[in-house]
Amino acid sequence: MSCGDDWDALHASLGTCFERDRERDMVRVTAADGTEIEVPGPDLRECLSWLSSEATVPAPSPYGELLDRSRARLREVEVRVSREERDAQRALVDLLGRGREERTALVAADERLRTYSLARRAAEQSRNHVLVDPTMSFELALLGREIASQLDPQIYGAAQVRNLQAYTEAVYGNGLRVTGDLRGAIHAFRLAHDYLDLGGDDPFETLEVEDLECSLWRSMRDFPRALELAERLVEGNLELGQTEAAARGLLKRAMVLDEMDEDEEAIAALEIATKWVAESSDTLLVFSIRHSLAICLARTGRVAEAGAILEENRDLYQHVSSPKVDGCRLWLEGLIALGSDDLPAAAAALSRARDVLEIHGFPYDTAQVSLDLAAALGGLGRTAEVRDLAAATYAFMESREVHPDALAALAVFRQAAAREELSRELLRGIAQRLSRASSFAPPAAS
Repeated sequence: MSCGDDWDALHASLGTCFERDRERDMVRVTAADGTEIEVPGPDLRECLSWLSSEATVPAPSPYGELLDRSRARLREVEVRVSREERDAQRALVDLLGRGREERTALVAADERLRTYSLARRAAEQSRNHVLVDPTMSFELALLGREIASQLDPQIYGAAQVRNLQAYTEAVYGNGLRVTGDLRGAIHAFRLAHDYLDLGGDDPFETLEVEDLECSLWRSMRDFPRALELAERLVEGNLELGQTEAAARGLLKRAMVLDEMDEDEEAIAALEIATKWVAESSDTLLVFSIRHSLAICLARTGRVAEAGAILEENRDLYQHVSSPKVDGCRLWLEGLIALGSDDLPAAAAALSRARDVLEIHGFPYDTAQVSLDLAAALGGLGRTAEVRDLAAATYAFMESREVHPDALAALAVFRQAAAREELSRELLRGIAQRLSRASSFAPPAAS
C-alpha cells in the first residue's frame, strides 16, 4: 500500500487536505491548522514527489515548516507500511495455528495485527488456496475480512480502507461460493460494491472484485452476466497494463464458454491466455490456464495436443502439487487415454483420480470423474464394475448431503448402470446435470 496512490490516504497520513485544480495545473494543499500552499502539477504522484523531496523547497515562510512536517509524516507512514509487510507473513502463520474464536479475539485485542498488509496478505492467500485447500481458503478469507473491518482510517486513509474492505468482502464471497452458499455470496458481493462506492471506485480494486464476481455468476449459470464481466476484465486490465490479470479474465471467459458448449471459442481464448502468461511467475495462474486448455482439447477429441501440453508441463504439475491438482492430472491422463481408445490405461488413471478426489473430499469432482470411468469400464465390457461404481458414487454423494438435483442425476446413473443401458450420450447428459447442481447451495439443515 502506498499513500501516494490515494488522495484520502494522503490526507489522513499528512494531516492535510488536497484540492486539485486542473485548469490552473496546480494542487492546493491545506494543513490541519488552515495554512494553505499551492503546489504545481495536477498529478498526485508528482505532488507527493514534490512534497517529499529532500531538495530545498523554494517556499516562503510559514510554508517551510508545513512541508517539513508533511515530509516527516510521509516518511513515518512509509516506514510503518514497510514494517507491516515484513511482519505480515509471520503473523499470518501464527494466527492460522489458532482456532477461529481465538484469532478473532487476538485481532480485536492487538493493534499490531490490525494492519493493511496482514489483511491484504490473508485475502490473497485465500485466493491461492481455493484450488488446493478450500477449507484453508475460507479461513483465510474470514481472517482478512475480520482485520479489514477494524483498520484505522486515520492511519491508512478512508478510501484505502474501504477499497480493501471491498476486496476482502469479495474474497469472502468467493469462499461462500466455493462452499455452496450462493445466497450468502450474492450478499457479500453487494457489500463489496457498496465499499467500492465509498472508496471512490478505484479501477484496480473494482477489477479485482469483478474477477471474483465473474465466478459467482458462472456458478449461478447466469452466463450472459458472467461473460460480460469476463470481457470487462480483459479490456479493463489491458488498459491498465495488467496482462496477467487480463489472462485471468480470458480464463474466466473460457470457463463460461465451456459450460455453454462453445468449445472452439473456449479453446481460442485459452490459447491467447497461454501466450500472455508465457513469462509469468504466477505458477497457479499458468497451471490453471494450461490445464484448462488441455482438458478442453481432450474433451473435443484433440487428444494429441492435450497430451503434448500434459507432457510439456509435468514439472509444473509437480510444482503446484496438491491432492486436488494430482487428482486433476490423473483425470486428464485418463481423458487423453479414453480419447485415444486406450481403455485399460484410461480405466486405471480415472480410477486413481477418483480415489484421490474422494479421499480428499471433492464430491462433485468425484462424481464427474466417475462418469468418465464408467465410459472406460463400459468400453471394456466390465459391466459389473460399472454397476458397483454407480452404486458407490450415489452412496458417497448421499453421505455428503449434496443438492437433491445432484442425487437425482446420480440416481439416473445408478439405474441405467443396473440395466446396462449406459451410453456416452446419457453420461454426457448426467455430467451436465451434475455441473448445474454443483452450482446450487446445499439444502438447509432441518
